[in-house]
Amino acid sequence: MFGRGHAELLDRAQGDVSEKPAVLFARSEFHHIAGSVPRDGIDKAFERIETAGDEDYARHLYWFFHTDMIDGASKDAEAQVLARVRRFGWDL
Repeated sequence: MFGRGHAELLDRAQGDVSEKPAVLFARSEFHHIAGSVPRDGIDKAFERIETAGDEDYARHLYWFFHTDMIDGASKDAEAQVLARVRRFGWDL
């Protein structure tokens, strides 16, 4: 979540926990499960709400918090950071 506000994280996570579809008007870490105006354009972003219902919000939250994020409290946090940095092309 580098460079993202905690308020956005909590708001979108609350929406996912409540299984509420969303349209995002700015770039977001939660764009995978929401309509995104920057990614899809305004019409397609709102169409996504109309077809929502097939979204697996619990699966998305698990993926985001347990697979996509780095757990700073884990014993291997340093290794996670190094692996992520290398994955994006930094040679450390």
